[in-house]
Amino acid sequence: MQGVTFRVENSELVIARILHGGMIDQQGLLHVGDIIKEVNGKEVDNDPKVLQEMLKEASGSVVLKILPSYQEPHTPRQAFVKCHFDYDPTHDNLIPCKEAEFDRHELRIYEEVAKVPPFRRKTLVLIGAQGVGRRSLKNKLLVSDPHRYGTTTPFTSRKPKVDERDGQMYGFMSRTEMECDIKNGRFLEHGEYDGHYGWKMALSVRFSSYLSPLAVTMLKCMLGSDSELKRTVDESERIKRAYGHYFDLCIVNDGLEAAFRSLRLALEKLSMENQWVPVSWVF
Repeated sequence: MQGVTFRVENSELVIARILHGGMIDQQGLLHVGDIIKEVNGKEVDNDPKVLQEMLKEASGSVVLKILPSYQEPHTPRQAFVKCHFDYDPTHDNLIPCKEAEFDRHELRIYEEVAKVPPFRRKTLVLIGAQGVGRRSLKNKLLVSDPHRYGTTTPFTSRKPKVDERDGQMYGFMSRTEMECDIKNGRFLEHGEYDGHYGWKMALSVRFSSYLSPLAVTMLKCMLGSDSELKRTVDESERIKRAYGHYFDLCIVNDGLEAAFRSLRLALEKLSMENQWVPVSWVF
């Protein structure tokens, strides 16, 4: 019986799993939890191999006697998912059954999403390699509309420098205070550098319904042979390969003005077009 696996429970043969999309699943006659009792009037042992032999020996139509699992039927909820991978099983030489593809219940390769009406995101997250132009783009956005856009103030446990004032570039706290706030969950993220705690914001904010961020990554094209620029381009590509499925928008910084126009257009569309967002933001 292809596409079905069994388990032995109380000396009976119970259907443990049905391959999604297989023939048995499409027929809808057998269900997980059903107990196989007879094949063409012959009692079935509790050994799946015996069942397979009985089915091989059967000719013509096959009549199964089962004890149904008595699960209450329910209408499946319609769900939409975003794919977090690019995979074609026909090109995979290691998979034994290319028609099986992936089992949707075993691998976290999809993200459930929901379609919602237009709304402005509360947070804009700019991500990119060092030297890609994030700070210039951020500053230009802040200057363009200071009443709408602001920036976060990072906190640190190091002592302020001579020209630094609390609350301007950084918020300064003692290590004890910061450890207490970290323990109480007041920081979204934190890290330690050179013996001091610091606060930062990264990709994990994407999963926060409270922040509902727009995640934007910045890339840079390779023009010339400058070694520093090459490092920036290589790091940009690494970020894109590893985290590209988390980004809402990818901007190639060929020039500050063009990059700024792309970002502003994306922000304006949020208030005009429906959006697909993680289902956790909605429910």
